[in-house]
Amino acid sequence: VQVSMPRDGFVSILQEIEYASFDKAAPVVRQETVTSRVALTETKITLASDGVTLGGTFTAPEGAGPFPALLILQDLGKTDRDGNAPAGGGVSPSRQLAYLLAEEGIATLRVDSRGVGQSGGESEKLLLSSREKDIASLVAWLRANPAVKAGQVFVYASGLSGWVALRAEA
Repeated sequence: VQVSMPRDGFVSILQEIEYASFDKAAPVVRQETVTSRVALTETKITLASDGVTLGGTFTAPEGAGPFPALLILQDLGKTDRDGNAPAGGGVSPSRQLAYLLAEEGIATLRVDSRGVGQSGGESEKLLLSSREKDIASLVAWLRANPAVKAGQVFVYASGLSGWVALRAEA
C-alpha cells in the first residue's frame, strides 16, 4: 500500500499487510409507509432532457398557489425519486422531505435517476454534462409551472449532484 501527497512532500509505503477476515453483515431492508399530516397534491410528471425521458413527482401543498419550490436531487447513483437505492432500505427520505416541506407551504419536485423507475437512459453511462442538462430542464419545468413562484425555485442536492447543480445554474 502506498499513500502519497506530492504537494505536501509526503510518501508512506506499507509493504507488509495482513488482511483480517470479517463477516459481512446482511443489509437491513426496511419498508416504511410515508404519510403527510396535511392535505397535499402529488402529480406524476415526465419531461424530456438531453434525449431521455425523466420521470418524477411534483408535490404541492393543497390550496391556492403559487408556492415556492424545491428541486430535490439525490446523488449520482441509481436512486428512485423517493431517495431509495436498489440495495438500500425503503425509508424514502426524499418523499419524507417533500411531505415535510408541503406542510410548510413549499412545493417539491423529485425524479428517478436515469435508468431507474420511470426515467430512461442508463445510469452507468451518465455524463456530468447530461446531469447538468437534466437539472437545468427540471429547474425550467418548475419555473414554468403555474403552481410555482418562478422567482422562488431552489435546489437541494446530495453528494456529487450538489457540485453538478452549481455548475448547471452557473
